[in-house]
Amino acid sequence: MLLHRLHAWLLSAMLALAPAASLASQNQLSSPSTGTVSGLQLTNNYNNAIDSVNTCNSGTAAPTNQLSGAASLGNCWLNTTSSPYPVGFNDGSANWPKIGWLDATAHAWNVQIGGGAANLASATTTDLCSVPQNYLTVTGTTTITGFGSTCAAGVVKLITFNNVLTLTYNATSLIIPGAANVSTTAGDQAAVIALGGGNWQVAQYTTAAGTPLINAAIDVGAIEWSFAFSPSSVKYLAAGGQAVSRTTYAVLMANGNLTTVQSATRTNGSPTITGLSDTTQIGPGADIEGAGIPANTTVVSTTASTIVMSANATSSGTANVQVFPPWCGLAHCNGDGSTTFNLPDCRGMALAGRDNINGTARGKLTTAFALANPDALGMILGGQSQILTQAQLPAVAPTFSGNATGTLTSNNGPFLIQSGNIGGSGGPGIAGSNANNWAQATIPSITPSGTISNLGSGNAHSIVPPYLTANCYMRVLP
Repeated sequence: MLLHRLHAWLLSAMLALAPAASLASQNQLSSPSTGTVSGLQLTNNYNNAIDSVNTCNSGTAAPTNQLSGAASLGNCWLNTTSSPYPVGFNDGSANWPKIGWLDATAHAWNVQIGGGAANLASATTTDLCSVPQNYLTVTGTTTITGFGSTCAAGVVKLITFNNVLTLTYNATSLIIPGAANVSTTAGDQAAVIALGGGNWQVAQYTTAAGTPLINAAIDVGAIEWSFAFSPSSVKYLAAGGQAVSRTTYAVLMANGNLTTVQSATRTNGSPTITGLSDTTQIGPGADIEGAGIPANTTVVSTTASTIVMSANATSSGTANVQVFPPWCGLAHCNGDGSTTFNLPDCRGMALAGRDNINGTARGKLTTAFALANPDALGMILGGQSQILTQAQLPAVAPTFSGNATGTLTSNNGPFLIQSGNIGGSGGPGIAGSNANNWAQATIPSITPSGTISNLGSGNAHSIVPPYLTANCYMRVLP
């Protein structure tokens, strides 16, 4: 009887150990709740279950070691079919979304970046971690100044923009390659990294057209002549003198691009401001803005460091002034003076280099013939036709053709003539009653009776050389 009981105990122990041998690290995660379980069997059950948890249920097939016999939400599975081994968690069904791969050969953990996709509406602060997905389509056209502070440092988000909006550069909170605002186009993509504390860095930006985000060869404010019917990108606008937003195109209006900003000292009631560092490119008609300067004030004249304005300053002090060249062809090229400014107007114009572009005038263009200061920037010079004045005609000596006529009078002249016929009867001569009488006569003045035709018509003549017309586009965004 004792031997029989010993054999039964050994058999039950072997059966208890059998699942561990056959299921490897996908052992049953629970101990039997019915029948008799020995202490050794219970210990083995616990050890096997712990080993399965410890090894993430590693095996070539999905684990089914729950009480229900099927995987449940949150189960971990390391698939050992081949290296690198995928690791995933059960989503409550038959799916095992992967979180990465364990590379036993390279001894590396390959993390899956992203997972899931979502749309996120653009806002001034577009909180990228308000949704769990890592691949986001940012919708809308609202200007973005930040990506929120809910992401932990090091979180990476991949973004696609589906519309035109502005990413506003900030040296701390929104660092962008090129240190400038970016105007997105539909299909642009970016990889952004959270730096912590609401600060973000755009690590990589790819435009939908494949063009560089910042093209060092084409600066903001550069002009391109093109035979394209329309600009290839929203980064360009046709330069037709139109008013544009100072907010949207802040980089274009910034100092050194389409305007110059310099410190100047003004005196209340005086039109002269002093202390400017460089006025060589500032010409008459340029708009000038700044503290104590009335609206619609323009430049009248300049010296090396002063500007005479069209209006008197309304206060005294030293502050920056901003000058807009007069290239738009309108009365004022600074737009409404607060929210807009004007682009240059290329319509019907050719470009000429400033005559003193390197600081020394070449003399190929002078005010006398250019009709404006050719040394200043953005000046509109010349015209397409001209009416010549008399002073501009070449010197000529006209010749006269015609008959000269006059009348002889016999009245105390210095010459003697015979008062009778000369040359006999019927011949030429002067008729008189006594052929032998002589009388004094004068030679009269002679008045020409011919005509001289009028020269010219007074009409304008063309001074336009042969041209091929093209579209003029300006780079207006970085």
